[in-house]
Amino acid sequence: MLARFIALANEPDLMRAQLEARLRSIRMPFVLVPVWHRIKFLCEDPVPRTTVTADSIHVQPSTIDTRRRSVPGCFDTALVNKGTGGDTGVEGESSTLYYMTN
Repeated sequence: MLARFIALANEPDLMRAQLEARLRSIRMPFVLVPVWHRIKFLCEDPVPRTTVTADSIHVQPSTIDTRRRSVPGCFDTALVNKGTGGDTGVEGESSTLYYMTN
């Protein structure tokens, strides 16, 4: 999944066959990737000149409970404006961020 994101981020116009070929050549020299489980979006309130939390995203990965049962993870979904959209609305280019559980 990460390799697909990297390939499409570098070359967004790849056709499916080209993408599959590119995926075979992407090497990732690591085993683990650190993941933030909570992200805060801050904004400055102009009147009192203080920073406040505008929004946040939470992720809880899947786990195994004390009885060895799988507990599914849960996550928030976020749309990220890549700079081509306006201040509000759904126009422009965006990326969907999500967390997959086992």
